[in-house]
Amino acid sequence: MRKRFCFLLIGILGSISAWCQPYIPMLGQTNTWHAVSCFGGCGIDTYGTSGDTIVDGYTYRVLDGYHYIQGNFLIREDVSERKVYMKILAAHVLLDEFPLYDFSLQVGDTTHVYNPISPLPDDGGLFVLDSIVSHPLETGNHRFFYLHAVDPIASVSDATVWVEGIGALSLINSPGGLPTEENHLGCAFKDGILQYADTDSIGSCSQLNSVPRSTESEIAIYPSAFQNELHIEFVKLEIASVRIYSLDGMLVYSQKGTSETRMQISGGELPFGMLLVQIEVDQKNYVSKVIHLR
Repeated sequence: MRKRFCFLLIGILGSISAWCQPYIPMLGQTNTWHAVSCFGGCGIDTYGTSGDTIVDGYTYRVLDGYHYIQGNFLIREDVSERKVYMKILAAHVLLDEFPLYDFSLQVGDTTHVYNPISPLPDDGGLFVLDSIVSHPLETGNHRFFYLHAVDPIASVSDATVWVEGIGALSLINSPGGLPTEENHLGCAFKDGILQYADTDSIGSCSQLNSVPRSTESEIAIYPSAFQNELHIEFVKLEIASVRIYSLDGMLVYSQKGTSETRMQISGGELPFGMLLVQIEVDQKNYVSKVIHLR
């Protein structure tokens, strides 16, 4: 009988992550991502996978939508190695195949990050994995990988966050960048099932899945970027808990269930930078949102 061991990984800043759950593959038979872009008004860019192809003996998914409409952008996942790759069928690219994500990394490991065909440099440089923390999302717990850039100037990014089973919280081909108020992942689906939802500026997630509306439309978290106070409003809900995590994955704010219909959290109680708010409605339903304390 094989025994499964649970390893506790202690990050550089003291965060703890339990490696108890099995690996969650990022790619299914079909995938869809909705990216939010807010330049002169918010819009939604939808992209995903549309069919398979074999190149050099590897089976790839064909990316479609957004700026992948040429059909020459391919993505594959090696589940045994916990790695995701991107291939571009065009001349004069930096690499024959770009390693996008490596979910086999352990705390303290260094990895070379690439951002092919994205607003960030194709060669994003070296990043160090600070911590791995398990957070609940729509389909259960997912591991969040928190990394920082060795040379932020060359990487044009101080840090990044990868989510096992989903990818980056910005564009799939930008593993070296953090989500911002102007550009971030709104929804992610795998095989028609919602995996991730940040519905502050996107309202279509509930139309494509069976997640109760209470996890989306009956909770408001605003503003996305703030200096003084963060507001959370509940409509006809009893909240089990509210937790906020910092960029390195540490729990920086926690409050158990409340019967109040609204909350105000002072910015003075939180660290500056990107934060992840997670509201537990019940044991199966969560609302997750990325915010920015300036």
